[in-house]
Amino acid sequence: MAEQKYARSDIPVTISVIRKAKPGSEEQLEECISGIVEAAMKFPGHLGTSVFRSVSPDEHEYRIVYKFDHLSHLRQWEESEEQLKWSTRMLAFQQQEPETQVTSGLEAWFTVPGQQKSAPPRYKTALLTWLAAFPILTILYLLFGSFLTSLHFVLRALLLTAILIALLNWIVMPLLTRLFIGWLYPKRRQI
Repeated sequence: MAEQKYARSDIPVTISVIRKAKPGSEEQLEECISGIVEAAMKFPGHLGTSVFRSVSPDEHEYRIVYKFDHLSHLRQWEESEEQLKWSTRMLAFQQQEPETQVTSGLEAWFTVPGQQKSAPPRYKTALLTWLAAFPILTILYLLFGSFLTSLHFVLRALLLTAILIALLNWIVMPLLTRLFIGWLYPKRRQI
């Protein structure tokens, strides 16, 4: 019974780690971030890593977003010697301990350094996701429509969703999040 419960909770996950560089240590921290990203790419279950830098040039904050196919692989990465080695090395170039957040849904697409920790309102995330998905699917149908219609419905859906999710996850949503950052995270007026 315990194995079944663990298997159900062994879902794809995203971990976001925020690191703030000490003044004058930005270059060293960037080198360490490159090293830890390269190490993570070789780790079992690793699906990709994105590094977001602060919008403000005065805040040297980095959000490193790792995606893993299963929670168990993330845990193995977190407990690995490679991760510990790089994380320990980075501490010398950071202002404070890193902030870590683990997510398992679309909210990981909408996290940006220097912004509030929580995701924007759901209507904004839904609208921006639609804004990304609609053109991708339209272009795929325009380019490959005759081929796609010849496929069985299930195979066509499988192929389209695989391409859509890959493009959204690694290319389109990071770009759209940066482009629409002012709308997703409006600055609150002080009264």
